[in-house]
Amino acid sequence: MKFLKKWLVAAILLLVIAVFIAVMALYGWRVTYAPELENSWNAISAFGTWASVIVSAVGVMASFVAIWYAIRVPKEIAYQQNKIALFEKRYEAYSSILTLEVFANALDSEMFNDDGKGRNGKALTAEDKVGLCCLHFATTLGFPPRLKEGSVNIDSVTQTIAILKKHEAKAMTLPVLFYKNDAQKDRMRRALSDIFEPLLCYMTEVVTFQFDERDSVDDKNRQKFIASIKYFKREYADEIERGLSIATR
Repeated sequence: MKFLKKWLVAAILLLVIAVFIAVMALYGWRVTYAPELENSWNAISAFGTWASVIVSAVGVMASFVAIWYAIRVPKEIAYQQNKIALFEKRYEAYSSILTLEVFANALDSEMFNDDGKGRNGKALTAEDKVGLCCLHFATTLGFPPRLKEGSVNIDSVTQTIAILKKHEAKAMTLPVLFYKNDAQKDRMRRALSDIFEPLLCYMTEVVTFQFDERDSVDDKNRQKFIASIKYFKREYADEIERGLSIATR
């Protein structure tokens, strides 16, 4: 594309010069060599005047082309760089949603229901479900929450919540990256909040589980998280993926 633009500029310049010479020829301007003719300082002066005009015109056109090119090329480069930077920010933000979708799909299993059963057909206890949740969290978000019987592992809780908050901060930039209209931004923000609020509540209960008979995990938060992320993907996935483009104008 850049190669074609350079040749286009050169072709336009040559065409302008050719048209200028053709017009001058139609008006009787000629360059001749006739040593037998008597020298005329007036004629020589007139030729010199025309030559200076031509040189000036060519210089002006060349300067115009050079200035246009000097302005146009950096502007085009800056435009492409902005497109790439926007793509990277959008992709990073949307990747957080995709990661959480994998986690939601892992939790969206009958074994997590109240009457859920494992592969051996036995009903799963709350401890089993908590352990499976931590396993899926480790495989999708890269950190294995560590639980303690009879106490709470503060470091594990802190790191788990910090990971989720980091994904939330990235995802919450999506409305600004994709919309200019405030109503559209607010609508997407609410959809994102519906994802992270139950997720944070659910994972807080999971990582503070102490294997006590009185301990429990509110399964409604898991269900809300799964339903909310499915809704978000259904409403926004196509639009976001169309926006992940760095195509030139």
